[in-house]
Amino acid sequence: MNRAVFLDRDGVINELVYYEEHGIIDSPFTVNQMRLLPGVAEAISKFHELGFSAILVSNQPGIAKGYLSEETFEQIKEKMRGQLANEGACLDREYYCLHHPDAKVEQLKVNCECRKPKPKLLLQAAGELNIDLSQSWMIGDGLTDIKAGKSAGCRTILLGKMKCEICRLMDEEDGHPDAIAANLLEAVAKIEEKASHAMGVTNRSASSWEGLVNKVAEYVPFTASNLVWRFLDDSNKSLLDAGCGPGKSGGIIKRHKSIFSVGVDIFRPYLQHCKENHTHDELIQCNIIKLPFKAKSFDVVVCKEVIEHLDRQEGDELIKELDQIARRQVIITTPVGVYQQREYDSNPFQEHRSAREPSDLRCYGYIVRGVGFRGMHGEGGFQSRIPQAFRWLLDILYVLVGPFVYFFPKFACYMVCTKRLNKGGQSSGNIH
Repeated sequence: MNRAVFLDRDGVINELVYYEEHGIIDSPFTVNQMRLLPGVAEAISKFHELGFSAILVSNQPGIAKGYLSEETFEQIKEKMRGQLANEGACLDREYYCLHHPDAKVEQLKVNCECRKPKPKLLLQAAGELNIDLSQSWMIGDGLTDIKAGKSAGCRTILLGKMKCEICRLMDEEDGHPDAIAANLLEAVAKIEEKASHAMGVTNRSASSWEGLVNKVAEYVPFTASNLVWRFLDDSNKSLLDAGCGPGKSGGIIKRHKSIFSVGVDIFRPYLQHCKENHTHDELIQCNIIKLPFKAKSFDVVVCKEVIEHLDRQEGDELIKELDQIARRQVIITTPVGVYQQREYDSNPFQEHRSAREPSDLRCYGYIVRGVGFRGMHGEGGFQSRIPQAFRWLLDILYVLVGPFVYFFPKFACYMVCTKRLNKGGQSSGNIH
């Protein structure tokens, strides 16, 4: 499922307008009054970088009240889109409620279900765009936005400064947000902080035994962490870590090999974690299926536990592209068969979407070696049904079966797939 940030419009994306003759602050009613707030386009781009769709949900009763025509309303929307586009940003979808219970325009005089604080617009978007509301956010400058978000099951951020009157209304209307930010850029930082905290909680939740296993795995024969760095030729000078995640594999390689490494991932909190732990020499945020590299850019490409997160066609295309980017070697690791996994670390890209057998990688010219025992790990694996206190026994079994599944990967949990390329980029024997 997808994640989204739902955004109110006036006071969040664009400036509010003061109408002196009426003594009110309201939406822009003319095209010239539509002005983006500072940093909004940058914030929307950052939401996309974090893996969120940016969706506008706004009450706009101006037509109903007779303040502007439908034509002007459309022109205002077009100006907003143009201003965002000029700064390299765009909204993924826009949802508006045009009704008002006291409307002058009779056909819009409706006590409707789509007007916030009712959650219908958010629920409609979730149904149409396959959005997980529990992993999404509603950002607005009013309590109607916060209540709509809470009713839909989202986390919420209120833009603006806290005042006693607002606090009182929050108490009276059960409208307390999950966070408060001064502007949309600060809201991005709040959401990113929550995602990083979720990663930290996930990491700290591991038992002391699991922590020890993670530390020594790179030295234990017949583990993926050990095989990957051992399979790397010492003559390689540059490495692409395609889908580097939080940098575990990159850090291991850096400890054992003297090589310039570039880490690529779509999830920004993972890249921040890599930066803080110095796991790579360079980091790039991009979609793994749109790698920005020319042919033969790196001596070796490592793609560890990535292709299972793509659908079958995307995964096949990525496997072919890795051959083009690499000059000498390609190393891929992926589960054997179906390995159920949903998102974690607040990362929507962690869900597994496809499965492969050893024969699938052999068709691309890879030698395939097995690691671990099939059916042991993952959601539904028998390790999950063993009490925590006894799971260390399975880790020992994991190592003991290593020599067997190494040569018979169809019984393995993971496969480590290796290929050596000749100067023309074709397979020319493999890594044994």
